Amino acid sequence: MNEFLIVSFYTPNYRRYAKKLEASIIKVNSTRDERLPALKYEIHKIPPRSWEVATALKARFIFNRLMVQSRDVVWIDADAILHKYPSLFLDIQCDFAAHLRTWRHIKNELLSGTLYFKNTARVHSLVRQWMNRCKNQPNEWDQIHLRTALDLNDTVFFERLPIEYCTIFDDQNRKKINPVIEHFQASRKVRRGEL
Repeated sequence: MNEFLIVSFYTPNYRRYAKKLEASIIKVNSTRDERLPALKYEIHKIPPRSWEVATALKARFIFNRLMVQSRDVVWIDADAILHKYPSLFLDIQCDFAAHLRTWRHIKNELLSGTLYFKNTARVHSLVRQWMNRCKNQPNEWDQIHLRTALDLNDTVFFERLPIEYCTIFDDQNRKKINPVIEHFQASRKVRRGEL
C-alpha cells in the first residue's frame, strides 16, 4: 500500500477555494472506511503572484515536498474538491500519473490539476526537468512543460488517471461522471480579472 501526501498551494485570491479543498478532505476523512488510512495533506499559502508565475512555481513546490517527505505526493489544485476517498493512489503501480484529455482540437492534453508522483529518483529527475523548464520559460503553461519533460524522459513509468480523478465541473460529460476529484477552474476567473 502506497503512503501518499496530498499537497497544494494557493495565493490569497484563491483562499476560499483552498478552504473548500481542505473541508472536502476533512469530510472524506470523517466518512472513510476505517480500514483506509486517514488522508494526510498540506495546503500552503504563498504570496500574491500572477497566475502564470504561480503555476510555474508548482514544479518547485512539488520537488520540495518530495525531498522532505518519505511518502509519495499527490498534487491537487487549490480550486478542487474531493467527493470520495482517492483509493486509486493506495495501489497505483507507476512512477507518475496524470489525466490525459482529448477534446476539440487537442489530443491527449496532460492536465496538471491532479498529479501523482512516486517518491523515487526517476521521478525526482522528471520533476527537476519540469522545474527547469518552468524556470527558464515562466510564462509558458506549467502543464505544457510537464508534458514535454515526460515525453523526453523514457525511464519514468507513466499511467493515465481516469477522468474521475480530474473531472472539470463543466465538462460536457460531467453528468455521466461520478467524480472522485472535481476541479472548478478558478483560473478562468483570474484570467478574466474577476478574482
